[in-house]
Amino acid sequence: MTKKPRPSHTKNEWGIPDWRDPGSYGDTRRWSEWEWRWEFMRRREDCRADFVTHKDKGVPGHPLRPEESGFMASFPGCWEKYGLSTLPNPAIGKQPSYVYFIIFRGHARPPMLVFLGKGATEVRGETGSVLKFDLTAPLGDQLEGAKQILERAQTRKLGHLVKPGKKHPAKWLTYLRVLDARESGATLSEIAQSGILNGRKADAQAARDVFEQAQALCFKWPA
Repeated sequence: MTKKPRPSHTKNEWGIPDWRDPGSYGDTRRWSEWEWRWEFMRRREDCRADFVTHKDKGVPGHPLRPEESGFMASFPGCWEKYGLSTLPNPAIGKQPSYVYFIIFRGHARPPMLVFLGKGATEVRGETGSVLKFDLTAPLGDQLEGAKQILERAQTRKLGHLVKPGKKHPAKWLTYLRVLDARESGATLSEIAQSGILNGRKADAQAARDVFEQAQALCFKWPA
């Protein structure tokens, strides 16, 4: 009987490092938060599929090929779906610094300055509110009033106030390694016994918990 070969634990077509070797990820101590965020984003299957679909639609004025670092695909709905203004190649982890600034900040909208009479007036939108301030009057009371207006609006829309998400950067490398281990075909038991969870052997349930936490981070980055 022919023995079935084990899945490869080396880089695959999406540029995923060897999860068994933390050194294959590079010097993660120097990564910016934008780099971490991209590393989790590029492991999403929908992100990869969208890039394959839209890779022929590069940003005008950037004569790069899809397989080159710095290339960014442009397509409608990218911002709404991923929070990215454009989509780099998910097979490439390390991108030029300007790419992180463009993709994460390219569509960020600064506060609007609108001249009005006294006080702050709420203008309701589909997902947000615009507040108008009197720039000839003291701002303290207006800002406090604006805070109260926004809190009421958010509570009406969501039923609660949104609390900032907690960030645990010390766990992010472990999360990436667990994601990559599962992608390479490793079982939860293999991950648990590998020692990558807190530097010691664990059980399959602990590996499942970490895997689910890592998956969640791919889809919702803490504010």
